[in-house]
Amino acid sequence: MWRILLGLLLALAPAIACAQNAQPGFPSKPVRIIVPFPAGGGVDALGRIVQAALQERLGQPVIIENKPGAAGTIGVEFALSQPKDGHTVLIGAPGAISVAPSLNRTLPYDPARDLAAVTMGVRMPNLLVAAPTVAATTVADLIALARAEPGKLTFASGGIGTNQHLSGELFKLMAKVDMLHVPYKGTAPAVADLVAGQVHLSFTDPSVLEQVKAGKLRLLAQSSLTRSTLYPDVATVAEQGLAGFDAVNWYAFFVATGTPTDAVARLNRDLVAVLQQADIKAKLIAAGMNPEPSSPEALRDFVAADTQRWRDVVTAANIKLE
Repeated sequence: MWRILLGLLLALAPAIACAQNAQPGFPSKPVRIIVPFPAGGGVDALGRIVQAALQERLGQPVIIENKPGAAGTIGVEFALSQPKDGHTVLIGAPGAISVAPSLNRTLPYDPARDLAAVTMGVRMPNLLVAAPTVAATTVADLIALARAEPGKLTFASGGIGTNQHLSGELFKLMAKVDMLHVPYKGTAPAVADLVAGQVHLSFTDPSVLEQVKAGKLRLLAQSSLTRSTLYPDVATVAEQGLAGFDAVNWYAFFVATGTPTDAVARLNRDLVAVLQQADIKAKLIAAGMNPEPSSPEALRDFVAADTQRWRDVVTAANIKLE
């Protein structure tokens, strides 16, 4: 009998050793979502809206960490410095992903090389809003005002190179006007100064809708080429005289290149499922964001095209980091 038992143990030894050396399944610890902007803006809202539902699906705590600064590039750099095991997820926005490569020659990362796409999160037009003190109720009014007083109007953004900034620069190019860009360390402080009348305008995200409803800001237009279903009654910049104007914003989920494929697949599966939940979709739409989950491949192709699009604007506007 003992010979039979010994034989069984010898036969099972490789399997036992393999089991002892096996890596735990993903996720094996809390998952951090890095938001490269301050709390209160659109990117932060996306993270917090999906947080609880994603936590339920993953079976691990999901923690939101805000790492603001430098138009989102500080947060990207931080996310890339973490272990490449799928437990650190980045919500990326155009400024740090598709604009920074053509704007910052000393950028410490290459999005195309260093970031692995997981899924598109949301897309939405920026909203062109003005402080109530600005004597303009339409885009035509705004252009006339800017031409009458070159360089006097100021427009705020969440930082140099953000989608908000580039939307304003595209507006300047197409309208042939001169306005002064005022960068902030995120959307929330930019909007706070806009409401306070410290700056005049902003192409900003839907987090301003409450201020618009409260009469603290005036909504002039949306920035997509055609009217978004999110704002069917709001005319586009293109409709109001700048034919072809199109500046859509987006937030998407990434991990570091080198993250195990099974972790990327799991994150994609669960994030897509969360973004498709009826209650999550309703919350995102109420916040002015249109959920558009995708495959990793579709997001990668989208980012490549967006990078070329904004490279052209950066070159034409001769935008440089200060």
